[in-house]
Amino acid sequence: MCGKFTKKYTWRELHRLYSLTSMPSEALDDQDVVPSNFAPVVRAGAEGREAVMMKWGFVPAWSLAPKVSFSTINARSEEVAGKATYRAALSRRQRCIVPASGFYEPQRIAGQKKNNQWLFTLRDRPVLSIAGLWDRWDGEGGPLETFTLLTCVPNRVVQAVHDRMPCIVPPELVDQWLDPGVAEVPAVFRASGEETMLAVQVSSGAGGRSEDGPSLFMS
Repeated sequence: MCGKFTKKYTWRELHRLYSLTSMPSEALDDQDVVPSNFAPVVRAGAEGREAVMMKWGFVPAWSLAPKVSFSTINARSEEVAGKATYRAALSRRQRCIVPASGFYEPQRIAGQKKNNQWLFTLRDRPVLSIAGLWDRWDGEGGPLETFTLLTCVPNRVVQAVHDRMPCIVPPELVDQWLDPGVAEVPAVFRASGEETMLAVQVSSGAGGRSEDGPSLFMS
């Protein structure tokens, strides 16, 4: 389960990468994103592609309350069509991209109380396009827009640490994934990025990079 990701990029970089027509005016910090935090999300808007700030942790439009559950920060891509929580958003093609500089995964070690934490990045892409779904809740105190990260079976690099990874949208599939006129983009649900993925062990606290930590590398 991906429970933290990084966003060391600027609005200018996102504008250039995704050809945005609109984006928030608020300043963008470079702090790690954890569940219930707000983060930039790219989606198809009424007047073109837009970036908006959404809360991490999917709340379906039909929910009685806007309570974010840890169980909805990730959704298994192979099961999402059958889940009531996501079915309506998927049928309305409310697909999105969650830009990230990297993502963290925990590694469980037998006999060790704390998990090892690993940060995964792509050396040829400073920004990863993570596939997601979004929805809008309009109850009392709303509106509230939220998102979930879609996950898949990991590539060989991530597999050494964890049994799942976020679905990373290859550059050539970004337009299809964000186009509500396209019914399905199943190729997004296959693990990608293996050839250029880097993994570095980080501290288990703030998620800061360990200067002398071991690394995993595949080419």
